[in-house]
Amino acid sequence: EQHVFRHGQAEYRATVSISIRPVTGAGQSPGDLLNLASLSLKAAKKLGGNRIELARENRDQSRLGTPQWVTEIDRTIRDGSLYLRAQPIVALEPEDGEGTMYELLLGLKDSSGKEISPQGYIEAAEQFKRST
Repeated sequence: EQHVFRHGQAEYRATVSISIRPVTGAGQSPGDLLNLASLSLKAAKKLGGNRIELARENRDQSRLGTPQWVTEIDRTIRDGSLYLRAQPIVALEPEDGEGTMYELLLGLKDSSGKEISPQGYIEAAEQFKRST
């Protein structure tokens, strides 16, 4: 349920997203536990807020580009699987003398050489401090 509060003429609606991560004593590091809880919280926010998400390792890792990405990130840096590709930008109504323009995009190949979306890679690289 949304909580509405007013300040002057403005009206604000507050929501809450909660992430719960049971600690089972199964040998996970505090960092791993925090990462899983963080991913679960991100999922709760993406699903619209005002919800509680139970952080479950397998589901969260497969859905959100997570700890298994750390190994992938290190591999791509080591073997050069990241690359830039140029996509032409084509004007709907070209003008005379207009030069060719390109959009540079990040490309990524998995360990078998197949092109994959870099979205999960980028999110994980940011989360696990592997990007600048």
